[in-house]
Amino acid sequence: MVRKKVTSTFNAQAGWVYQEWLLSRQILAFADFGLFVQCETGNPKSLAGDDVKFIRDDEHGDEWDTAEKPDKSFKSSGDESRKAGANDDNETLRYAYICGSWFPEVRELLWEQVEPGPRIRVQGVPTWSWASMGTTITNATGGNVISDLEVRWSTPYRSSSDCVLKDFIHVPVDPGTLRPRFDLAGEYTPDNIYGNDGRFAALGVSGRLMEIQLHDLFTDDDDRTVAANITSQRPSFGCEMWRGVTTPETPGTIAGWASIEHPDFQTDVSCECDEAIFALIATVSRKVQGGWLLGNFSPHLTAYEVLYLRRVHIPGFETRDRDCYERIGVGRLFGDEMGITYAVTDESTVWLV
Repeated sequence: MVRKKVTSTFNAQAGWVYQEWLLSRQILAFADFGLFVQCETGNPKSLAGDDVKFIRDDEHGDEWDTAEKPDKSFKSSGDESRKAGANDDNETLRYAYICGSWFPEVRELLWEQVEPGPRIRVQGVPTWSWASMGTTITNATGGNVISDLEVRWSTPYRSSSDCVLKDFIHVPVDPGTLRPRFDLAGEYTPDNIYGNDGRFAALGVSGRLMEIQLHDLFTDDDDRTVAANITSQRPSFGCEMWRGVTTPETPGTIAGWASIEHPDFQTDVSCECDEAIFALIATVSRKVQGGWLLGNFSPHLTAYEVLYLRRVHIPGFETRDRDCYERIGVGRLFGDEMGITYAVTDESTVWLV
């Protein structure tokens, strides 16, 4: 009851409040019906007085990642404080900090928009970052102001990573235009990777890349529910923004769903694009229930969690061995045809910018 009452207040939606609640051993909490004191005096102990260890060493990263994800969606004073907050939470983890995220955790790339609304690209932040998107809200005077876009991560379910971070390159950002200076990327080392000096980086990721087609938004709740169940999407937040996905080989058969946040693709109908749209396989979930729904003999199927990408050309940075892509969304694929395509697709290295 205490957590429900206190965390439902306005202040509990601030990122720093979440951090204090999570990390502090002593908390004085205010609610509309009283004060509450929460005090932790030591490590958990058994009845015999021995220290208790609830998780294995190799689970610490996963447990902390679960605790950290809500912090990235809370209100803050801007993208600078959001990224700094992520650093505060994770300073004890031995991960590589890159533009507000900690790698080599692949799931850092798999954030998803939560609610519909206008979409604005945040300047000077890479498109793969959860801090790259904004929206507009109405303030107290009736005017429109830019605000952070709330994002979330789905709960992993029997998934294994299928792409690997191979390299990253910091890129300086012009303080006046907030445009990345790709021509200086190879010579740049940020003075402070946790601040504006380190706000932009290109990621070299090795994985399977396959062409897809984006279609209309799902209009039926049953279709969205089935799509969530057979791709092991838990919970199915933001599903009112899901649209159908097919492959060029079987354009009449739905092969998955996509949640597209890119401002160029905010439409209820099929997404038209002069260049091809690709899916980068990030994780694979095997033995997902729902095979019978697709007419399979087996009750299980394989689901693929993907990033949707569009090719971009960056003079001065792009080379023959460095193909660049921008993120346009996230989603999941499924089906026998997708499994065949996955099996015959070789891994390649793409650069996310």
